[in-house]
Amino acid sequence: MNKECFNKAISDVSHAVSIKTPIPILSGIKIVANDDCLTLRGSNSGIVIEKTIPLTIDGVKELEA
Repeated sequence: MNKECFNKAISDVSHAVSIKTPIPILSGIKIVANDDCLTLRGSNSGIVIEKTIPLTIDGVKELEA
């Protein structure tokens, strides 16, 4: 996995994550691995930020399948 690409996606979605929340499910980042991409989602009660890292970008492999 491209570390820089992953760290950027984590940084982007973490802006939506609430550290102090009465609803514990809103205090983390959901990561979903698919056959062709990795999806990261951060949310709070007001916004959702989702980033998708595709398997390849401009022919360069970002993820190992």
